[in-house]
Amino acid sequence: KTTRCWDVYPDALDFLNYCREKGFPVVAISNFDERLPSLLSKLSLSKYFASILTLANKPNTKCFEKALKHSNCPPRQSCHIGDSVEEDCSPALSLGMKSVLINRRESREKVIHRLKESGIDANNVIIVTSLSELKT
Repeated sequence: KTTRCWDVYPDALDFLNYCREKGFPVVAISNFDERLPSLLSKLSLSKYFASILTLANKPNTKCFEKALKHSNCPPRQSCHIGDSVEEDCSPALSLGMKSVLINRRESREKVIHRLKESGIDANNVIIVTSLSELKT
């Protein structure tokens, strides 16, 4: 019911505006519960999303397939941005999507090691520390 416990990263709003200006459909895929749409609305973020999918049961690829349908984009023209190697990178790559791993806390070397441990070639994942790095 409140947004007191939630912060929006400074780069997030700028990146969502960038996506809107470019005409990129953005779909949220989250393991969070059904309160997410309301929370995003209270944070003035819901207007940036074509769809918000909650209780996604990631890394199950069904939620990613549903997001692709909501965005009306084929996998090869889609990009999934997430913060989890197992729950985000792996399923996105398995469907042929581009995968971006946002890493705000660990060293790049640790992230590459985690990718390798998960059987993912780090060359297939774009690793960023800020969403601003994706605005090209």
